[in-house]
Amino acid sequence: MVLGGMSSQKTSKRSVIEAEAMPIKLTKMSSCDESKPGCEYCTLRSLPCTYPSAASSRTSSTPSTPQLHTSSIQSQAHPQSSPGSQAQLHPLASNGLWSLADLELLHFYTASTCLTFSSDPKRQHVWQYVAPQIAFSNEFLFRGLLAVAALHMSTVYPHRRESLRQSASTHHAVALPMYREAVEEMNTVNCHACAAFGSIIAMFELAQSEEVDNIFFPGAPDSSTTTTSEWIQLLRGTSLVIAAYWEELQQGPLEAVLAIDLNAEREADLNPVEPSKFSELEGLWNTGLVSARESEIDALREALKWLATSYTMLCKPADMEPSAIALSWLIRVPDLFLSMVNGREPAALILLAHYSLLLNKLNDTWWTLGMSRRLLREVHRSLAEEWRPWIGWPLQELVSNEFRT
Repeated sequence: MVLGGMSSQKTSKRSVIEAEAMPIKLTKMSSCDESKPGCEYCTLRSLPCTYPSAASSRTSSTPSTPQLHTSSIQSQAHPQSSPGSQAQLHPLASNGLWSLADLELLHFYTASTCLTFSSDPKRQHVWQYVAPQIAFSNEFLFRGLLAVAALHMSTVYPHRRESLRQSASTHHAVALPMYREAVEEMNTVNCHACAAFGSIIAMFELAQSEEVDNIFFPGAPDSSTTTTSEWIQLLRGTSLVIAAYWEELQQGPLEAVLAIDLNAEREADLNPVEPSKFSELEGLWNTGLVSARESEIDALREALKWLATSYTMLCKPADMEPSAIALSWLIRVPDLFLSMVNGREPAALILLAHYSLLLNKLNDTWWTLGMSRRLLREVHRSLAEEWRPWIGWPLQELVSNEFRT
């Protein structure tokens, strides 16, 4: 993917590189009269003027590893016409410059990472070409893509793991406040960038969690914390964004990756796979084994319904990404159910353990590797001995799945 081009024909010994305003255009090479402290070209345009010093031009002919300094690709800020409209691309570093590390991550994203989001060529095209183009006008999305690329790259180059994961954390930490601000100023222009960023939040969080077991519920088992994990809140919030601007998104550039196979969903609801096993779980509240209010029982029923539907869609052909189907369960379960999970209510934890059945279907996805095992380990630890037989099915599936892989 080309960000800028340079003419091979030299008009002067030295030149000034000017990055055009958004949308990104090819980089121009303009003649420099080498006057100091700034040439006429840069002075007229209020641009910083930098070019190789005489000393640097006399260095050895054997080049060292190239570095991007003040002559790096630089973005020029143009004022926004309205909140959320074609946002400017803010500097990607504190000094206002792109770094070689950022460009490397962008290259890795477009060459490799984006292709792991889907096996469907149409969806791959969206993530490879369309999403980066949207990101050029929305820094939070740009940083989000770089963050995911850095995590993916750390799995490919383990000797660079520490630095790449640090880079991922930095980009993501800067992107989140920008994303929240964009959501607060949501409109028909930036909704596409917000939807794209929301689509990769879970991917980032699951990939960066590593051996953290309590990614689905923060705090220790005896903690008074009742707040749902932030990434799940963001994921669920994104679904509200998509719902609010569904018409624009459905007709927009992300249509292929946001499409929902309603026919497959209806079929799965009517004819679930393993209906007897899912029905057995209803015995938790139908037989009075758990003490729960009627509203809590309704929340458990709703969570179980979507669990069976999602599992069936993953077992049968559906025109949706498996990862999207699996993550949709976290979006569709009631808030009350998540509160029960955070409170370590046995029935809610047992249903959460069965979510590993969905994660097992993503066993070839780099950002969910080991997630099913870690989820079951945490739930098993949180359940008293008397409740553990209720998670026998997901434990058996985990063992079978690991033998198959």
